[in-house]
This record gives sequence, C-alpha cells and structure tokens, in this order.
Amino acid sequence: MNALDDKTKASYWRQLITNGITEVVVTLKDEQTIADVLQDQGTIASEGIDLKAKRTYHIKESDGICEWILVSLEHSEPLYLLVKIVDEETFDVRVCFEPDDWEHGTRFDAIENGAHWLFKEPSDPDDFIPSELEWNEGIEQEVDNKPIVYAVKAGLPLYGELQEYPDESSPLFTQVCEWQAEQAVANPELLIIEMGGLDEDDETVPDGGYLMFLQGENVSPNDVDLFIQ
Repeated sequence: MNALDDKTKASYWRQLITNGITEVVVTLKDEQTIADVLQDQGTIASEGIDLKAKRTYHIKESDGICEWILVSLEHSEPLYLLVKIVDEETFDVRVCFEPDDWEHGTRFDAIENGAHWLFKEPSDPDDFIPSELEWNEGIEQEVDNKPIVYAVKAGLPLYGELQEYPDESSPLFTQVCEWQAEQAVANPELLIIEMGGLDEDDETVPDGGYLMFLQGENVSPNDVDLFIQ
C-alpha cells in the first residue's frame, strides 16, 4: 500500500499541506464527533460528515521533535482537525473546537477577559508583563458540576515556526502548550497556540502573541477520511 493511501502513516496526513488546502474535503466518521457537530442542526448522518478544509496551520518544532497540522473546517462553529506528528509511525488525530466563552486576542487580552487561569500567578498580581508569564501546570475547571484538572503534558511548551496555507505567508514564531484531563471527561485535550509576540528585532512584546485556544478529543485515524479533489 502506498503511504499516501495508508492512514497509519504520517505521510497520509501530510497531504493536508502538500495538496493545496482549498482542494481537500475532510470526512469525520467518529460517532461522538458527529453527535457534537450536528447537535444543534437536528440532522442524522450515518456515514460521516463532509467538511471542506478552509485553512491550514503547519507548525514545525524548532528541534524537529514534532509537528502540528491544524486544519480549519467549514462549519457554522469553529471546528478543526489537528494532527500531531512525532514520526512516520507515531501521531495523534484530534477533532477540536473553540470553547464558547473564548475570546480572541493576545495574552494581555486573555487576562483582561478573565482567562488568567492559563498562567501561573505572578509574584505581583498588580504589576507584571503578560509575555513573561509561564503557562499553568494544572488548569482547574468545573465540568458538569465536577472539578476537573487538566495537567500540562511533559516537555511542554515547545517552540517553532508556523506556516499558514493557502496564503503561504512568512513563517511566524510560535509556541505550543498542551494539557490533558486527569479525570475521565469529554474532550479531555486542551491546546494553546501562541503566534507571534515578537517585534521586528525579534524582541518579546509585552502583550504577548495572538492566542488560539482549542479543546477536543483524539479519534481513530479510521474515523477520518481525506478526499483530494
């Protein structure tokens, strides 16, 4: 079997980059994903949901440890397919969404909007620089009236460069941090992508970079199909 036809190989998922994103349709077949996507539409889909890929963000970790391929899908609510690749045989496939109460912006904006829980508490809560804050090692949230702790994954955050398609803009400095729920809960994976945050001299800007915050769950590669048009 050719690697481009084999879902157990990372090469299959790298087609999301190499084939021009406007020519890719993603079919989601995971039952829970279908239920979540269609819950407000009163629709039943037995063989999957076809969603056109709009935009791809490709992040390469600076030391070659891993890469992330994040695909924005055409849907009424922000919905993404994420593939995290370590090597040709080792990768995760995840369906992600933006939490309802998340507001786009920089680190400064996130703190102003109440998302201070993303970061460790500064030594002086009244005098700090957002870009210097460290990510929280344990995020506590209440889900269905139960306390859930999302623990930061080992070795994170990681740093690299982000390339955006189909625009093929200049690579952008990026850092990625991930957390995973310690208790059984729906959508146990949290992900922050911080884009930019550097000035023209590659110095850190006080407000930090633009934050993309996603939540989701890993799915079987067999529950996702790619159709290259």
